[in-house]
Amino acid sequence: MSRPAADVRRVIKAYDVRGLVGEEIDAAFVTDVGAAFARLVRTDDPPEITGDAGLLTSMTGWAPTIPLERTLGDILAELEAAGW
Repeated sequence: MSRPAADVRRVIKAYDVRGLVGEEIDAAFVTDVGAAFARLVRTDDPPEITGDAGLLTSMTGWAPTIPLERTLGDILAELEAAGW
């Protein structure tokens, strides 16, 4: 996350988001709200950005050793452990 969880909680509390988790608020709902918010605040950003470590590897010999999927899984696990 780019900001502390407390900052995020203050914003959500300020907008008084209410609903039953698992019934009214589920992963799809959160995804939709997040996507809508991202479109609202970042209208000038390209819709998709992709990258390739090939140039860096060819110039330095460095290569990624931890798969992106594992990194994202680790981040998700940390967020879940923190109560997100």
